[in-house]
Amino acid sequence: MRYIKTFENLNDSPGIGDYVVMCDDMKSDTVSGVNFENFINSNVGRISDIRKDTMNRDMVYDITYLNIPTDIMHMFQSVVKNNGILTGLTTTWFPEDVIFFSNIKEDVEAFLNSKKYNL
Repeated sequence: MRYIKTFENLNDSPGIGDYVVMCDDMKSDTVSGVNFENFINSNVGRISDIRKDTMNRDMVYDITYLNIPTDIMHMFQSVVKNNGILTGLTTTWFPEDVIFFSNIKEDVEAFLNSKKYNL
């Protein structure tokens, strides 16, 4: 029995703590808007909160990103601090904007790499 492989729990929707890749397809005309779109589409975020019944939707996800360029920091809503040290910035997304999610960061990074090279 010790050689039986345990399979991961597959969920149909992401939860708090899951890593995600989002799709920003707003097609902004400003330089900072294009930079924001590129950042969101090519970086891994992490769900920090799931809020229900907001903005006339069933739910929205608060996604936290790290290593954000200074020219787009103003486009994020809230600051995540740990003992007074800035650890990330959060932005809000709808469930239909999630392209890929997993509770394993390496899986999400592999998805981004495959998207980058059209695999």
